Amino acid sequence: RLFDGSRSTAQEIEFGAANGFAAIQFRGDVDLNRPAGIQDPVAVGIALRQNRLEPTMELLIALHVNGQAVDGRTAVEILQANLPVIETLGIDLVHWHLYPTLFEDPANGERLGSLLVDLCQQGVAFAHDHGFTLGIENNPPWIHLISGPESCASLLQSVPGLRLVWDVNHSPTEHDEYFVDLAPHLSALHVSDTPRPEVNHHLPLGLGNIDTAAHVRAVIADGFQGPAVLEIGGLPASGGYGLDTDDALVDSRQRLTAELHRKA
Repeated sequence: RLFDGSRSTAQEIEFGAANGFAAIQFRGDVDLNRPAGIQDPVAVGIALRQNRLEPTMELLIALHVNGQAVDGRTAVEILQANLPVIETLGIDLVHWHLYPTLFEDPANGERLGSLLVDLCQQGVAFAHDHGFTLGIENNPPWIHLISGPESCASLLQSVPGLRLVWDVNHSPTEHDEYFVDLAPHLSALHVSDTPRPEVNHHLPLGLGNIDTAAHVRAVIADGFQGPAVLEIGGLPASGGYGLDTDDALVDSRQRLTAELHRKA
């Protein structure tokens, strides 16, 4: 789910397994001032293995232009602090979703962009040393950091071993074919719907106009083998939060799998 629910992690795992999901994404701890860590990670790891759900982790981090998060740490230090949970849960795919704290000013994204190669090199080295894969997620165009396919491709070329998480709902239609070309570098997809040309609505599938199945088929044809994570829930621009219900998640999964099978 895109936003926190009222159920326990164990209940979410049971729900996912009972409804045919293959993976679940966890949000890692990113702020020392607002800890939200997974309770009893040992028990969660056991439940994941028993239910055969693949765990992934997102680290959603707002960065100042000096490369530090709101609590003063770097993205690498935040990644390092999440290592015990990563190892206990058996997470193979971790990714950063980085954005400037003041993203309205393009200059802030540009200044942060100049730090990305070194930051990602450090992160990839740490991930490699500890047996997991590090990815980075694309942003919507107005963020001015890791947004377009050209900037993503350049970063991937500069940092061997770094992977990309393509959030299809973040990218305008004209970028689709270029992100598909990056399929060999993808570790995961984020899927939700949006009424393009508007982006970033994070709607359940079928409430926008993205042909999600076409994108999934295209990247699979180019070698992608990772999970497609449903990040649904809605945003203020699309009517508000609270759309990540059980029914919406199950329906979105069924829509996608039915379309994939119909056109296989």
